[in-house]
Amino acid sequence: MDNLPWSQDLLDWLATDFVQNGYDIKKLMYTILTSKTYQLPSVAVQEPDLLMSPSYVFQGMVRRRITAEQFADAVSTTFNPIYGDTSIVYKRFPETMPQQIRFPRASLVKNDPFQTALGRPNRETVSTSRTSQASLLQALELTNGELLNSSIKTGAKRWKARFPQSDRLIRALYQRALSRNPMPREIAVAEEIIGKNPSEEGIQDLAWAIVLHPEFQLIY
Repeated sequence: MDNLPWSQDLLDWLATDFVQNGYDIKKLMYTILTSKTYQLPSVAVQEPDLLMSPSYVFQGMVRRRITAEQFADAVSTTFNPIYGDTSIVYKRFPETMPQQIRFPRASLVKNDPFQTALGRPNRETVSTSRTSQASLLQALELTNGELLNSSIKTGAKRWKARFPQSDRLIRALYQRALSRNPMPREIAVAEEIIGKNPSEEGIQDLAWAIVLHPEFQLIY
């Protein structure tokens, strides 16, 4: 809020249009979301400081990592729930909450070392932004963290029971995790990892590799 807008004229036009349409928020959101500017492909920046440079020109949404809560929920949706039902702070929510969710959402549980490592701030501290840069702590947690690995290990048993054939399992994993079919080269690599007859260890390795894939972790 303290930074100068990239385009003061555009901001003034949006404010005027918002007033003329009777402060209709849905109309404002529709105008923004259907604009060519909003729909530009995402871009990557080498240094975050470039965004604050007076010479910076907006070319599209800055590519960034998903938040700690989004990452945990993505893993839970794709492979296996990271948190158990007992992790939810039920006293702060309606009694019907357990029946309204398919798995414990990360935002409904207390902060823990796993989410802290991925950048979730403490609720006692007011935070309006999060860093999107990977850190050594994140790498260690994603590589050796007990919570993530135990979730993938449990999920591997379910996937093996559901898909006893490698080709079907690989395609289902890619469709669930990345919303697309695997490319021929990816199929070949995945088959080397899990083998012709999928093993739980092989499925764990493949799931872990997909979780660390930029396509899984980045918002494009």
